[in-house]
Amino acid sequence: MSYQDQANLSVDPQFLGRLGAAVTTEARGHDDELSTAVLTGGAIYAANRFVPYVTSEPGFDVPEPSITDGMLLSAVQSVWPLVAGV
Repeated sequence: MSYQDQANLSVDPQFLGRLGAAVTTEARGHDDELSTAVLTGGAIYAANRFVPYVTSEPGFDVPEPSITDGMLLSAVQSVWPLVAGV
């Protein structure tokens, strides 16, 4: 994925809304500081926290409509420990 692709996704309102929803939903299944921060901070906080990690995952070099919910869920689950460690 190019840096331009990552930058485009990081400001795409549709993508950020979907990412925020995915992260918030995933947070309900965790019991850690990150999940508490996500659930109290809301979807925008969640999207901003996760976007640099998720957009650098393989497969996100496609137009936003091509990114499936499954891709989002998989990426969020994959990067959760990285985001939690920051």
